[in-house]
Amino acid sequence: SKQFNYTFNKSGKAYFLDAGVLPVGEYSYKGSVNNGGESLTAEGRFSVQPIQVELFETVADHSGLRVMSAQSGGALYYPNELSKISDALHQRKIKPMMFTNNKTESALNLKWIFFLLAGLLCLEWFLRRFFGAY
Repeated sequence: SKQFNYTFNKSGKAYFLDAGVLPVGEYSYKGSVNNGGESLTAEGRFSVQPIQVELFETVADHSGLRVMSAQSGGALYYPNELSKISDALHQRKIKPMMFTNNKTESALNLKWIFFLLAGLLCLEWFLRRFFGAY
């Protein structure tokens, strides 16, 4: 139900369009051009389907896992090396970390306090004015 306008890029004798990454769904398109007073149009439909990469590659990529763990400061352990995980964790001496997020807000930003203070100031002004205690 949304409409997007794109401009085609020329490459040699052909035109192409890179619409980027589209979400999964059904799409329709209509292209038009005016060439020497002649109007040309083309329309069509296409669908974007989800791709589950895990279904295509069912074997673990151990070399990729080793590289990824080395880049992130981790380590790769095989099932026969499970006892080494405990030793590695004890050697790292991991310290617990705690994060806090404090948010302070001015009392004048609370509307009911602002209007209460403004009302009390107005009441004081009125009473001083009424009783003549200036």
